[in-house]
Amino acid sequence: MRVYSAFRDPAILLALLLAGYGLAHGAIRLTASSAAGVDFAVEAVYSQSWRGGYDLRQPPLFAWIAHGAREVGVLGVPFFVILKYACFGATVWFLFLSARRIMARADHAAIGALSVLLLYQVGWNMHGGVTQTQLLMLAMAVTFHGVMRLAAGTAGWRTALIFGSGVAIGLLSKFGFLLFLGALLIAVMSDRGARTNIRVLPLVAGLLLAAGLTAPYWLWLAGQGEALARLPATALGADREASALARLQGAGSFLLASFGFLMPLAAVLLFVHPRLWRAPVLLGKTSIPGGVPDWTRILGRFLLIGAATGVAGVLVAGIPEVRERWLHPIWFFAGLYGALLFERTSAGPVAWRRMAGAIGVSVLVVLVLRAAEPLVGPPLCDRCRVMRDYDRLAEAIVEAGHDRGTLVATHEDIAGNLTLLLPDARVVMVHSARHVPDPDPNTDPERRACVVIWRPDHVAALPRRLREAGMDPGLLGLLDAAAATHIVSEVLPSFSWTGRPIVARWAFIPLSDPSTCP
Repeated sequence: MRVYSAFRDPAILLALLLAGYGLAHGAIRLTASSAAGVDFAVEAVYSQSWRGGYDLRQPPLFAWIAHGAREVGVLGVPFFVILKYACFGATVWFLFLSARRIMARADHAAIGALSVLLLYQVGWNMHGGVTQTQLLMLAMAVTFHGVMRLAAGTAGWRTALIFGSGVAIGLLSKFGFLLFLGALLIAVMSDRGARTNIRVLPLVAGLLLAAGLTAPYWLWLAGQGEALARLPATALGADREASALARLQGAGSFLLASFGFLMPLAAVLLFVHPRLWRAPVLLGKTSIPGGVPDWTRILGRFLLIGAATGVAGVLVAGIPEVRERWLHPIWFFAGLYGALLFERTSAGPVAWRRMAGAIGVSVLVVLVLRAAEPLVGPPLCDRCRVMRDYDRLAEAIVEAGHDRGTLVATHEDIAGNLTLLLPDARVVMVHSARHVPDPDPNTDPERRACVVIWRPDHVAALPRRLREAGMDPGLLGLLDAAAATHIVSEVLPSFSWTGRPIVARWAFIPLSDPSTCP
């Protein structure tokens, strides 16, 4: 009976569901391929050395974690997968802890926390290759919980630690966290109950903790000079000279991306509880007497402030296109807000069961589709980058005796996977996220060898990538001439249901003059 009662505890049940969710998706990923793809590959390359920052477009926390894993010998695809689902489990758990403080029933709080799975960018896209965004979601959940504790009027050192840690993780994960933090604090301070309860000392202590933890990154960022000033243009496509029409098109893109981000969550909320159509409720204008924080109203204001700031930023900066994956700082808490509105509008048991059922169905559908990726191929796995087997390429490099030299990879997937498979090599990444590790002081001839690796179907892009790495673009002729004797080709089994094979082909050649190596 005690075991049966434990399984009826929403907290225990949620923990078991999160563990099963992570194990199921982790198993699907690891059995589908042993290769690192998309963001994992880039972070693997960065892990070769510790720096205050690596790429202006992304803060460095994930790379720092990867570097620590490399130092203790656990860096690999399994580590990345475990980290991903551990972060997601912690994210949902902090959402549950927050919801439990402000919702009447624990099972409703669990449904509110799990509702993030009805967001496409979380329930589906997260599994593809999210790194910094995974940390961002965790940071927002931790920070929100810390702010709730601050507004409860009983905050102490533990609250300061939670709040400060969340802010630090967020600042070291994504620039968009600043939008989230600003909108949240403004919304909290706009509520009299929350404003009068906040204690200044824990708030300041948390901010000081965050400042200390993020100091190395800010020092690195301050030294980037003109590149930092160009960041909005390079990362977001911002154009100060954009026409009024282009700015309006950007605002329209923001609205369209917001619609896509909120689906199918918004549709499910409105379908299972149509009373949410009422505008006064959506704006969170109800109040709670007694001078305590009204978190329904606070979250409603937070969402409105975030959306208004986003539109204003697009119009002012002249951003031509907004992508869904940028909008986590604004809409990530839409599901929890919907759950609060469910309680505020007295949604019946049927509505809650339908909401839980919709979450369950979406989880099962995603599991089935992901399990089918190795059988179907595109479009389920887009270009199926992680389906390529880099073991054969690594074996060829080892056989040629270059596994301890410098490997100049002209694509991030090549660079990342060789970093994992050949840990004694120094891997230079020449791609959109260019990275040149520190020079190897070792004078061993094997360590001074330099090998250029590329994909034959990317030949047209080689001159630009070589030039960006400080190498002589004239090497292109040498690479073309020698390619035939250094091609590694791997034809993987075709997708069972579509019959499409995956052909992985790479070429490499050692340079006769290692001094030309970056």
